[in-house]
Amino acid sequence: GLVFCSGTAIMMLEMVAIRVIAPFFGADFYVWTLLIGIISLGLSVGYGWGGKMADQIVDYVKLGRIILIAAILVSFIRVVDIPILLFIHQHGPKDTRWDTLLATLALFFIPSLLLGMIFPYTARFALKHLSKAGSMVGNLYAFSTLGSIVGTFMTGFFLLSWLGHAWVLTLISWLLCLGTWLLIQEAKSQNYSATQIQTEL
Repeated sequence: GLVFCSGTAIMMLEMVAIRVIAPFFGADFYVWTLLIGIISLGLSVGYGWGGKMADQIVDYVKLGRIILIAAILVSFIRVVDIPILLFIHQHGPKDTRWDTLLATLALFFIPSLLLGMIFPYTARFALKHLSKAGSMVGNLYAFSTLGSIVGTFMTGFFLLSWLGHAWVLTLISWLLCLGTWLLIQEAKSQNYSATQIQTEL
């Protein structure tokens, strides 16, 4: 459930990013390229960093904090996007490519990094039996990719036109909060103290 939610959130964020950037810098090929590239870079750094942290300690609380921080930062985008984009538009390099690069780094890099950390952490929780490691990781990738597909089609075909990008960002935050709730349920099933989780989060 958690990897499905995170996969959905990642693609929803990538789809909504163009609606945030486009009013200031357009939506041409270079803008799309930079958006996809920077968000993918954030995910890549998150995958690597999350994997190293998961190897050090398998901790439901730490993963819960990562998800909640990601949810807060995503919801905060709708508050700071216009001031940041206006500043870059007025004081930036005056080149669409460089302006888009700065805007994407400022608004989407860190949330993407945090979202990238979720998968390796979740994989580490799942790898309890090495004899089934291949099927477990395969299933996690499958659920994550399925979530990405749902996020792409739902956002592109329905959510952006129905709600607008600001409410879609809020919806992403709620989805990540749902992921945190699913994590708590998983921790309960593993006999981890739910009270401890909620207190420490």
